[in-house]
Amino acid sequence: MVLRLSIRTCYGSNCVDSVGIANSGFVGRDPEITLPQELVEKLFPQGVNTVLVERVLADGSKVFLPRLLNPVDT
Repeated sequence: MVLRLSIRTCYGSNCVDSVGIANSGFVGRDPEITLPQELVEKLFPQGVNTVLVERVLADGSKVFLPRLLNPVDT
């Protein structure tokens, strides 16, 4: 079962409140946080180096999400 959480994501003085998904069944080699493009634009108004990665959702649909080229501190 997917767990939806109310989250606040901040980078510097920019913060965005949204809904996050945990326990989605996605398994990767490393921990990964992906954000929709509109949240990336709000958090990084000055721009940031990203690449689009394709992810397959639980229902089989595909989405493209931006991924930072350099890791950030959490």
